[in-house]
Amino acid sequence: MKFPFSLREAVSDADFVQENDPERPDFKADLFHDIDSFTPPNAISASNSSGLTMGVIQAKFQRPERCVILTDQVKLSKTNGKFQTVLVPRGSSRPEWLSN
Repeated sequence: MKFPFSLREAVSDADFVQENDPERPDFKADLFHDIDSFTPPNAISASNSSGLTMGVIQAKFQRPERCVILTDQVKLSKTNGKFQTVLVPRGSSRPEWLSN
């Protein structure tokens, strides 16, 4: 197990980064700017946001086509609840990521 001491160290070799930070627009935009700066060019960055739009999250992102909102929400039914993963694309998100 590895415990990085900085964001740069944590994401510098990542293919996928999922953040779960406070729903503060200024904080998320700055965080995604840093993630975008430190990840490899092909990395996908995802936010767990349920209250902010992709436009807010991508405000300072240099590669918006590599950024999505990925959040788990509970889908209720009469018999039981199911976990459903919900992808929220934006016009700049890559469509092939959303298939299947």
